[in-house]
Amino acid sequence: MPARCWGSAGAGVWVIDVYATVVTPGRGVADIEELAGLLGWRAPLIGEDIIGDALTAAAGEGELLGLLALGAATALGRALPAGTLTSVMAELLSGAHTSAVIGADLTAVVLGPPATDLSRLLDSVADRESSGAATTWRFTPASIRAAFDRGSTAPDLIGELASIAAAGLPQALEYLIGDVARTHGQLGVIELGCAVVADDPTLLRELVGNRKLGRLGLATLAPTVLASRTGPDTMLSALRAAGYAPVVREVDGSVLISAPPNTDPADLDRPDLDAIGVPAADPDRHARHLTATATAAPSEPAGQFPSFAALRGRGQPEAIWELVAGQPAHLTHDGRTHLVHSARLHGNTLTAWSTTTQRYEDFPVAHLAISGHPAAAR
Repeated sequence: MPARCWGSAGAGVWVIDVYATVVTPGRGVADIEELAGLLGWRAPLIGEDIIGDALTAAAGEGELLGLLALGAATALGRALPAGTLTSVMAELLSGAHTSAVIGADLTAVVLGPPATDLSRLLDSVADRESSGAATTWRFTPASIRAAFDRGSTAPDLIGELASIAAAGLPQALEYLIGDVARTHGQLGVIELGCAVVADDPTLLRELVGNRKLGRLGLATLAPTVLASRTGPDTMLSALRAAGYAPVVREVDGSVLISAPPNTDPADLDRPDLDAIGVPAADPDRHARHLTATATAAPSEPAGQFPSFAALRGRGQPEAIWELVAGQPAHLTHDGRTHLVHSARLHGNTLTAWSTTTQRYEDFPVAHLAISGHPAAAR
């Protein structure tokens, strides 16, 4: 195995090779750190200060791409170093069943791997109960109702299920679909932001006809009740701007007396933690990025290599060259240090996989500091 240290042909491939060829089949690696010595011998260019991060990141990416699971290599992981990936993938995807046996007990059984379209249909109208050598779904009033909620109709469901039923569609399922269809939609729920009430129906008809209030989407629910999808605050502001003097009422009709807001100044700078989310790693994007950035050490002199020239002055020259050559490097941006690899330069932006955040990050070149060793505590 070449001593390249990272990316699609580096530590990741080496770790997969160890799992597939060195680790005994049926066993797994409990502690990834046990492989640090072997990685240091096979890939001496990886510094001891980042070898643990390199191992953890490589194993994590292997799991993301379906090559590793539970500390052992999957069928795809074993096929990768053996050069049989295409045949193993074909075997895993072959033999998919396109029909099911639907019984009078309101179950659907597929004796083998179900095809994608078959799984999608049954998952949309029934609850999956088991998987393995045989996959079982069960039809329930709730699962049929959920299909109707997504826009299906009784004739559509019966026709689609009949097309995949190897032994025909049992009457019990047809009756269940018909029973649910008869009650579905008898009650309707409308999403409302607020209601406007008045004792004078003429006043409410005036509001509906007022062009200045057209954006509120007012609808008449009863002679003395209007509904709108806008919230109470927006409604109050719009009515007052149009020259009316509304008040806020409770559900029982009593007037709600508003008090001055008592805002803690410390809350003004407090972030809404529930609104902060971290996007999950996308296996498809990761695979495409690794394919596009399969790199070997460039043959051009450092001074003539475009990426090196673009990053010149952003840190240690050795570290910049390691990053360009596909080896791991540390990028410091906005006070945080990331261990990255598989970097690609797009104009003034460097896109790289960050093992620190476990997702792709975009780094403005003008605000980067590149180093081969940790430049700051993470």
